[in-house]
Amino acid sequence: MTVDWDGQIRMDPSSPYAMQRLIGLKDRFDIAFACDTDHDRHGIVTRSGGCLLQSLPICRYFYLFQHRTKWSKEAAVGKTVVSSRMIDRVTRSLAVNLRGTGCFKWFVDGLLDGSLGFGGEESAGATFARLDGSVWTTDKDGIVPALLAAEITARMAAIPAKYT
Repeated sequence: MTVDWDGQIRMDPSSPYAMQRLIGLKDRFDIAFACDTDHDRHGIVTRSGGCLLQSLPICRYFYLFQHRTKWSKEAAVGKTVVSSRMIDRVTRSLAVNLRGTGCFKWFVDGLLDGSLGFGGEESAGATFARLDGSVWTTDKDGIVPALLAAEITARMAAIPAKYT
């Protein structure tokens, strides 16, 4: 990672300054991604959308809750208090329950019992259930959400733009 806007190293994949090397790949690949040093957050760039930040989870909700047919029909989306209200609108449109919480660690019980299919926050931290609906991890994971972006790109036969 490169340094942030003020010369400090923050390892923040949601910062366009820290993600300069990744952003430099946007014209070479349909989709490219990188994780921070402990791999609990990720950044994604595409040719058409540039650096995809806060709006990316919205596409994931649409995709996951339409393509993970083995998930419980009652599985909810978990969001932290600092997450976008756009998530509320998307979950309503999908008729998916939304569970708000103060911080990521409060998703653990829902991930373990299968009542949450996805948990995420604005800082590019996310986790979601396995294909069969069982728990994958109870902590933020950057690798699997980044790979999900590649899956979406391949299965939808389209390069993601800025998701709106």
